[in-house]
Amino acid sequence: MQHRLRNALSLIDHYPKIGAHLRLNDGLTQVLQEVIALQLPVFQFFVARTVDKKTVYITPTAQDKALLRTMVTQQGTLPFIHASYWINPASFRDDAYAISKSLLKKEIRLAQELEVPMIVLHPGTANGLEPDLDPAQVRRQGIERLASFLNEVLAKNKITVLLENTAHGRNAIGSDLQDFHKVKALLDEPEKVQFCLDTAHAFAYGYDVADFDSFFTMFKETVGIESLRLIHLNDVEGSRGNKQDKHTLPGEGQLGLPLIKKIAHFNDFLTIPKIIELPASPIETIQQVISTLTSKDV
Repeated sequence: MQHRLRNALSLIDHYPKIGAHLRLNDGLTQVLQEVIALQLPVFQFFVARTVDKKTVYITPTAQDKALLRTMVTQQGTLPFIHASYWINPASFRDDAYAISKSLLKKEIRLAQELEVPMIVLHPGTANGLEPDLDPAQVRRQGIERLASFLNEVLAKNKITVLLENTAHGRNAIGSDLQDFHKVKALLDEPEKVQFCLDTAHAFAYGYDVADFDSFFTMFKETVGIESLRLIHLNDVEGSRGNKQDKHTLPGEGQLGLPLIKKIAHFNDFLTIPKIIELPASPIETIQQVISTLTSKDV
């Protein structure tokens, strides 16, 4: 019996843990029910949604919290929260910067209430600076602004922020993977900030993800494999370097299914949780995509 159990666990370790970002259509209870229905080993969700042009945050029930705790402790499910897109931690517009800090602190409190240890955050855009500034100055100041933001928000919070690379150009911080190392060097508690790699964003920004061996070498030299905690395993519309963030079903975009599956099963990434962020899709499509990516069959 123990021999069979060890063999089963060994097989599990050789398959990627792939889950999905689930939309907060009807609240947290609905998300958790979908996780159970899909039997996801890992999932991601927002803690706020827009209703009638207003931001509405979830109010977890005692049953929600108990169910999530059971899923984590008994099934080994890994939950991740994605911070709201309207949080901009690199803004130089004082009102937006202050609101962003307030919102992220609120979302961290919800994460702590739910006992979710990691929250994914886009590094933001250094808007509000003088328009004639040199792009290198904009990037440097944006990185410093982001680091100050993180130092304040994380000072009294036990949570790990996963900075996610983005697709955009202009004043965006974090599209260039070099930014991550520069931000970490300015942090009071760098161990609280790790990394989430989005494959679609990397390609849209201009990285040749298709030449995966070269891309992985560059990734190790800039971010470092030891800092990688999550992969957004996404395909993308549009040409490389177009700076547009448009996800598509795996196999229907520029990266293609063979490359997406190669990354899913890549040995150095095998133990890293992976999330697919699909366009609005029925639960059957999500299930089929995860099954296809998890399988080793070409």
